[in-house]
This record gives sequence, structure tokens and C-alpha cells, in this order.
Amino acid sequence: MKINKNLTLVLVAGMLAITACKKDNPTLPSTPPPPTRTDQLTAKSWKVKQHRMIENGQNDTANINIVGSVNWRLTFAANRTGTATGTFMATQANPNPAFSWSFNSDSTSVNIAPTAGGNGLDLQLTDSTSLHRVVQNITLAIVNSQGQQTGQISGTLIESFERIP
Repeated sequence: MKINKNLTLVLVAGMLAITACKKDNPTLPSTPPPPTRTDQLTAKSWKVKQHRMIENGQNDTANINIVGSVNWRLTFAANRTGTATGTFMATQANPNPAFSWSFNSDSTSVNIAPTAGGNGLDLQLTDSTSLHRVVQNITLAIVNSQGQQTGQISGTLIESFERIP
């Protein structure tokens, strides 16, 4: 009987030692889901990166400077609203128009509609840091450094926005 009692004590002590030394499985940090298109669009404001123009009858593009465009901004909110500073959406009466926005069915294009009238925009969200638009058959005034019109240019405008870091 004494052997059974000692054997039982040894077994119990061994089991306690084994369970005491057992390490808990550490929980690995979960990988966050990739950002959605809405997350990419609303994370930061966007500014004009460049304007290019293909003149009617030409095959190549040329950089153009649109007066004041360096200050153009688009800011998108997750609730599908936003504001534009400058841009072709602005009017003299409304230089910072509010807008509503929506994605197309595959979330590659963003449609922007001003809430108080004016020009809307359709932008391609090509990746998380670039927005582009192409405007066919547009005529822009050419002005000199004094702001006087010296001519015009007609063709296809290619406009790029980048997310502000």
C-alpha cells in the first residue's frame, strides 16, 4: 500500500511538473485587412501632380501649366462627401465647392458631383496614390505672365492627382 501511495505521489508530482512547464501557445498578431478603395481615397487629401495636353492633330503630349493649379486640392470623406479647392469644379462664386462622390461598379473610377452645381469630374483610381482623368475636346486659354490671353489650345487634357504625403 505504501508503494501505491508513493507511486501516486510521484505520478501527481510528475503531472504537475509537466503542466507547470507547458508553455501557452502565444497568439500571433492578426494581419490587418488590406485598405479598401474608400480607405485609399479618404486617407489623405490629393493635389495636382501634372497636366498634359495632346493638341488636336498631334500624337504627343506636352506639359502645360494651368495658372493656380499648384494649389488645387481634393479632399474625400468616408461619408461620400468632399471639398475641392481650385480645380475645374470651382467657380468664381464658389472657389471651394463641396461635392458628393461614388465609385463605379468595380471601384476603379470615382464620380464627383458638385452639390451646388458646376462641373463634375470622373477620375480613375489607378492605385492607392494616383488619380487620373482624361478630358476630350477641351479648349484652354493661353495667357502671358500678365494674365492676358495670347491664344488658345484645343485637344485632350490629361490630368493627374497624387495623394499628399
